[in-house]
Amino acid sequence: ASPDSNYNEVDTMVSSKITLPPGPGRLPPTAIPRHYDLHYESIDLERHTFAGTVSIDVDIPASSSSTDAISGGDDACNTDNAVIILHAIEVDILSAIFQPCGDGAPSQAYEFRYHIPSQSCSLIFPPSSSIVPSSSGKLVLRFRGVLNDLMHGLYRSTYTALDGRELTIATTQFEPTDARRAFPCFDEPAHKATFKLKVTLVEDQTRPGLKAYSNTPIVNEYTVTEPLVGRRNANGSEVRVVKKTYEFDVTPKMSTYLVALIVAELDGISTTPADGATAGVTTTVYTVPGKSEQGRFCLDVASKCLELYATLFGVNYPLSKSDLVAVPDFAAGAMENWGLVTYREAKILVLEGSTSESMKRGIARTVCHELAHQWHGNLVTPDFWTQLWLKEGVARYLEFVGIDNIFPEWNAWEEFTQGVYGLAQNLDAMISSHPVEVEVKSADEIGEIFDNISYAKGASVIRMISSYVGFSTFLKGIRQYLEKHKYGNTVSVDFWQALQDVSGKPVVKIA
Repeated sequence: ASPDSNYNEVDTMVSSKITLPPGPGRLPPTAIPRHYDLHYESIDLERHTFAGTVSIDVDIPASSSSTDAISGGDDACNTDNAVIILHAIEVDILSAIFQPCGDGAPSQAYEFRYHIPSQSCSLIFPPSSSIVPSSSGKLVLRFRGVLNDLMHGLYRSTYTALDGRELTIATTQFEPTDARRAFPCFDEPAHKATFKLKVTLVEDQTRPGLKAYSNTPIVNEYTVTEPLVGRRNANGSEVRVVKKTYEFDVTPKMSTYLVALIVAELDGISTTPADGATAGVTTTVYTVPGKSEQGRFCLDVASKCLELYATLFGVNYPLSKSDLVAVPDFAAGAMENWGLVTYREAKILVLEGSTSESMKRGIARTVCHELAHQWHGNLVTPDFWTQLWLKEGVARYLEFVGIDNIFPEWNAWEEFTQGVYGLAQNLDAMISSHPVEVEVKSADEIGEIFDNISYAKGASVIRMISSYVGFSTFLKGIRQYLEKHKYGNTVSVDFWQALQDVSGKPVVKIA
């Protein structure tokens, strides 16, 4: 993610995704997710509510356990009951059924025990349930929630339409730990899975352009007409509504914080290269209606940067599209959702004749930073986010590699020396400084390490190591690292080891 800051990084980033080592704040291993089928059956932009069903393919580990610290204690989680613990906060779970693979009978949870400090919910199944160690099945949960106005989870945003109306849209911000506010899930980066989303909307004749967008392309659309329960016309006939459903393609294996969904009417401008490392990948910049032409600069930078990174990293971009969306109300600078990167409007739109050169530089850097995450953070993700720098420090360094290639006249490394390395030195001299790698013991500590020490100092360390082994060797190490760990999780030593393997130099010892 990119912090809410200008191009010289004077502000502090306070939002990202944390996974904690075993202990307080981590889910006990009661179930391991492999795939999510997530259907939002209702997203009501007038009443600000949502409801849906999520079906999660899970493996029950050989040694499945729960703890009072997570579950809330007392005898609801005694050894006679079967328990699955997942994350859920500000969503109501209406029902939970476990269907084992094979011929076993389904089991229904009879109690939902929420534990606010850990933002988790224990699903309590009867002792006779089919949840047994070393088994697999589907966990099907019905849920509902509220579209909040706090710019996290699944939230509502507003904008002024061209005709002067104030319209509401729905969008997501799941990093750091807010997917759990939108649907029950195993909301830790190490719990990677594939996702297939489906969204059903009531067609609104006053908003014909309203549509759903997600990480992957739409593979199917269909409409049905249904009676509106409890509503009748003056003549006694049923009030009927038209519902349109959007089905999205399956995502790559990824962490929950990268899932994204937008319900809005958007304008877009696109480009699709015919050849090169990203041949056939469509890059699109989306805005609210009337602003799409302000995305031309961003579109040019994004398409060139995606091609550059795919070439340098030696690993293809795994999706068929790369969307960049300007969101009217957005807390962070940007968020690297795989295939659907979201931005604050000021971080993506350029009004020719009004936007300053320094702002254009900041926009280019932000775009390159988020696209670097498509590999460093999305394809390969930190296992424990004690290693925050492993995605943010590397992405901060790589954004300068990007703009130096696209805009060589900008002298990007002079800007790095002053705005990143200089900033890191100044902050590192303060008593409030900390190492780039900081152990995090609870989710409440996340914001404390999402600062310019992690970003700027982390990037400075990466540049030093790149200079030590040589840039071409550094790229070889990145290729080995990405290829070895793609769709998986890593710790810091995995990155250092890859650089040591290709360089023959004692990188692990030095780092």
